[in-house]
Amino acid sequence: MKTISLWLVILPSLLISCTNEQIITTGVENISKKTALNSKSSILRDPANPANPYDAAGKAHNAILEIYETLDTSTDTTILRISQRVNEIALQNKELATLNMGNDTSLISPKEIEEILRNPMVKFDQSLSKSAMTNSAKLCLSDFIDSLLLLEKEDYELIYQTIVLFEASVINNKKFTALDKKIILSATSIARYLIQVKKKRKDPDWKTSTGNLIGGVIGAIDNSFKAVTASVIIGVSNQKNILTK
Repeated sequence: MKTISLWLVILPSLLISCTNEQIITTGVENISKKTALNSKSSILRDPANPANPYDAAGKAHNAILEIYETLDTSTDTTILRISQRVNEIALQNKELATLNMGNDTSLISPKEIEEILRNPMVKFDQSLSKSAMTNSAKLCLSDFIDSLLLLEKEDYELIYQTIVLFEASVINNKKFTALDKKIILSATSIARYLIQVKKKRKDPDWKTSTGNLIGGVIGAIDNSFKAVTASVIIGVSNQKNILTK
């Protein structure tokens, strides 16, 4: 009951800037039913959402991370080296190549990655203010990230359903530009997938996910390749405690 109560406070406030009351009411009712049915399962659901045209971003994130973790990366002791290896893997990902078609495959610089690692929310605010997104979309994305942090202890099923409903509100928002939707939906896709990994591993350090997500958002302002690779690089750098070395 406590979980549902917290969620019922967060979700309407999150959606109100991105949608309308009818979608909120219907969505809350649907998620309540689905969460009640699925939250008791010990098997985490597939993080995919085919309705999101940028779903491949999150899928590529997890695929690249999985390959990276099968390799001997003991020599990856700097952000530069991690970036180089992640780039090598990312360039082989066909879905990411398709999603990023027509755009360059350069990476976010190691210096900027370090800045995100040290102060993710500061970098997020700076990048968001400079982006070409509409003001309403900026507010919507900012509220989304703030809301995710409050759902730290919730079941993945509830988090997944919340993100999917949020994505539907973004997709259906006629005032958002194509750029608005690209950036927001890339971020939500990466969030769905990386949070599933965190939950599967029972990772208690939820706050490190903020850096992953912020990296994805900042990268998405340029293109999908930067969104995915920045998120993976930041996640790996956190795992390896690069800033303490």
